[in-house]
Amino acid sequence: MLQNTITLSVDQANNGTLVNEEYRRYTESTDKSVYIGAGTTSLKKNHLAFGRIAAKPSASSLGIEKRQLKITETETVDSRTVGESVLADAIGTVSFNFPVGMSSARRKAFRQRLIAALDDDSIMDNFCDLGEI
Repeated sequence: MLQNTITLSVDQANNGTLVNEEYRRYTESTDKSVYIGAGTTSLKKNHLAFGRIAAKPSASSLGIEKRQLKITETETVDSRTVGESVLADAIGTVSFNFPVGMSSARRKAFRQRLIAALDDDSIMDNFCDLGEI
């Protein structure tokens, strides 16, 4: 089980300056935990959600463990009507599918490669700004 409070050290500008962001458990079920962060209201979200799907063995395989991290943050953006704005959710999802039996060290190396891709501004700036793939 995850802890009741999660503190993320976030490099918001990707310049080496870390800012702590604290999230506290909001809901929990067998396969999902949702945390809320600063600024969360009934209209604006600042959520982290962790989910899992248990492995189902098939044939000779022990199955695939599935895990997901979802970040949701409500933003105020321009409306189609000039001079007006609307609330809309920015959502980021990272999912992991690991074969049962994969070592902890190999899972960590896999996650670190994913983190490196997400943290590389030369890749992500163009990709996230709707540039060419």
